[in-house]
Amino acid sequence: DSESENLPQSIESGDVREDVDTNSLQVFATLERLEVLADVRLLSAALTPNGDDVNDRLGIAFNLLFVEEADVEVDILDPAGRRVRRLAGEARIRGAQLEWWNGEDEAGQVVPPGVYLVRIRARTQSEDAAAVLTAPVVY
Repeated sequence: DSESENLPQSIESGDVREDVDTNSLQVFATLERLEVLADVRLLSAALTPNGDDVNDRLGIAFNLLFVEEADVEVDILDPAGRRVRRLAGEARIRGAQLEWWNGEDEAGQVVPPGVYLVRIRARTQSEDAAAVLTAPVVY
């Protein structure tokens, strides 16, 4: 079924082995679940938004796997879980993704030094996946 979200598998008629006289199908799979959101990481250890062009932006990288499209949100949160900045809130296609944070809040002001949370959500028809990373801001 080419419209299915499952991984494709070719099927050929005929006997695989002559010594097995059955027409039953057996499928072997691991119990591990395939994750839509994978390889979530920050591209530097800290954000230092002081204008010296060294770590003035924080790269946030991740992959969307096993889906054609997912609704993606990338938010920066303070330690209490309040949103400081939304970097992305849109549908994205499968593949490598990259967002950048310049250390500013929604009002365009540089945030005070501290530890912030980067929350990435990917929503599909069958799954809601999320990851949270810590992002130190120092200057």
